[in-house]
Amino acid sequence: METRTLEPADLDAVYDLWNRAFGPSGRRDDAWALRAMGEGRFLGVGDGGRLVAVGHYHPFEQWWHGRAVPMGGVGGVCVAPEDRGR
Repeated sequence: METRTLEPADLDAVYDLWNRAFGPSGRRDDAWALRAMGEGRFLGVGDGGRLVAVGHYHPFEQWWHGRAVPMGGVGGVCVAPEDRGR
């Protein structure tokens, strides 16, 4: 298995995983997903060329002692049903 940042060519596989993991949402926001991919905030795990897991993070800041510190909010993590538990 390999972990990598995702690219626009992975978009259909990402939505397929999301629909199988979370159920069909009926909406697809390609602009948001492509922006996250372009910023390197979308990660995937592949097994033999097949995408088996995805996740992304939202960039945030928190303030500590008067200065901003970067942080990330994790979201959209899913694993293909047939690959769970390995």
